[in-house]
Amino acid sequence: MRNKAALLAGLCGAVIAAGAAVGDAGCPQSDPTSLLHVVLWGARSAATDGAPTAGAMPQFAWVLTDGQVAAVVTYIRNAWGNSAPPVSAADVGKARHALVERSD
Repeated sequence: MRNKAALLAGLCGAVIAAGAAVGDAGCPQSDPTSLLHVVLWGARSAATDGAPTAGAMPQFAWVLTDGQVAAVVTYIRNAWGNSAPPVSAADVGKARHALVERSD
């Protein structure tokens, strides 16, 4: 599982560095909802003339527990010189439930 978490952190970092999904909103926000959505359900950035193959982040809701997602998101929010409050497994569970309930 350590390898999955390391891979996820690396992928999230790449997506964030590219300005996709939560990158524009800022990773160390006090509200982790945007980053939780990306980790749980994935994201795809828009293709541009300079980058016609849009970057993508796969979803990990199917393979990581709430505790594992919380650990990875807390790491991402506090890496690369950032500082943000920790994310709990309960926070992840609420986000996971909210995403399942959405109709879009």
